[in-house]
Amino acid sequence: MTGYDLVAIVNLLEDHNKKDYGFALYKEEYELLRTANLNNTLVVVNARNKDRRVLGKVKVILPVSVYGENPTAQVVGVVNMNAYMKRKKKRKNVLIKSMNLSR
Repeated sequence: MTGYDLVAIVNLLEDHNKKDYGFALYKEEYELLRTANLNNTLVVVNARNKDRRVLGKVKVILPVSVYGENPTAQVVGVVNMNAYMKRKKKRKNVLIKSMNLSR
């Protein structure tokens, strides 16, 4: 892989070891992440082999020079979860209000 300057440090949702991995981060995906709330954003990465797609949570974005290694896989997509998180918060607030009314 060539043409990337950044590495996304990602915790894979399916990884039971909770280990962090570095994935090449290209300009297009970086632009999507740059303005995103990382708490509400997931990335799709190539993991374990080039055709396997896995969701992960970005912990930090580093320059390749700081990461110090060449990642063997890349971020292939960005998932914005803002709308879902708003619905989840709204449902929680409704539940809390209904619990308070029933007392």
